Amino acid sequence: MLGPKPLIFYCGLLLALSAFSIDIMLPVFADIGRDLPASDTAVKMTVPFYLFAFGLGQIVFGALSDRAGRRMAIIAGLCVYLAGSLACALAFSAEALLAGRLLQGLGGAAGPVVARAIIRDLYRGRKLARNMASATAVFSLGPIVAPLLGYALGEIAGWRSVFAATFLFGGGLLLVAVFALPDTARARIADALQPGAMRRRVKRFFACRQSRYYFLVGAWMTVSMHLYLTNSPALYRDNFGVTGLWFALLFATHGLGIIAGQSANRALIAKYGTVTTTAAAAATLTAAAAALLALAAAGALEVVSFTGLIFVFAFSFLVVISNAAALAIDEHGDMAGFASSIVGCGAFTIGAAGAALLTVLTGGALLPWSVVMLSVCGVALVALLAWQRRAG
Repeated sequence: MLGPKPLIFYCGLLLALSAFSIDIMLPVFADIGRDLPASDTAVKMTVPFYLFAFGLGQIVFGALSDRAGRRMAIIAGLCVYLAGSLACALAFSAEALLAGRLLQGLGGAAGPVVARAIIRDLYRGRKLARNMASATAVFSLGPIVAPLLGYALGEIAGWRSVFAATFLFGGGLLLVAVFALPDTARARIADALQPGAMRRRVKRFFACRQSRYYFLVGAWMTVSMHLYLTNSPALYRDNFGVTGLWFALLFATHGLGIIAGQSANRALIAKYGTVTTTAAAAATLTAAAAALLALAAAGALEVVSFTGLIFVFAFSFLVVISNAAALAIDEHGDMAGFASSIVGCGAFTIGAAGAALLTVLTGGALLPWSVVMLSVCGVALVALLAWQRRAG
């Protein structure tokens, strides 16, 4: 069975499942559009479709992990994820591809739910936040490896091969779950899957002021992440002429930002606490978004400055999201799986719906996109500072 450190690493890989499944596709968007054929908007929708199902599925797998255990929930979810990967690889229309992405997202939803629940089973307070940061640092392997792998596979074997890669990644995680994953849940909740009991637990979760507040902050902040993921290929292509390998390399830099951010996050939580660290990260996000908007409005944004500011954004946004998740579920150890699912469902459904709507409204154009990014980050900063003042 996995020991404590390998278990946190495995949880990080479960968290990375979403990033891997999205980022590996980005370099082959144009190839998908030409081959199916499909419009640019239809191909972009493969991101929010995946994320929307990914969010909704977390409610099911969170409750299942409380009822049947963490191990059984992840095994069930990964089996559905593998079926979705196969459906995507065999899709011969945009509609079939989107249906496959829904199935893939639904199964992949088990990953972050189980990962967060396992970490909450083992830790509380600052230790919970710091180990969540460690797992989130592993998450960064997705944004670093996936786009480069996606580009290479697209060039060698075509866009369908990227879904073969997601099948292999999900299959590897499944094998570990079957043969080496301990079940950390301290007790089974007999009525965890009953609708009435689920409603009561939702009410209990939102009755906790800290949980309610950080659920909203995390969900709101996720909109900015999804907005970047959905539009990044077009932003690089249309504004800087960057596609293919160069896009994959530049996109991968934001994974390096995540690693640096979570390293700083662990150290700052130990010194200043989770709430102060989260507010500082939101301030950094807002400053980066303001710089993006200013340079875009002045017509002075170049590919180097854009990538540098996205690095700063990546450094900070998962600090806010991972810390908000830790603070939201901290008070609910006896129903950690379901509390984790509420956080994940809210973040990904709100984030995906917000990103899809804002992409349609802005057309993914650089200037309106920058305005929206600053607005999202600024609201999150104001909310976190307000909480900090009350807590202080």
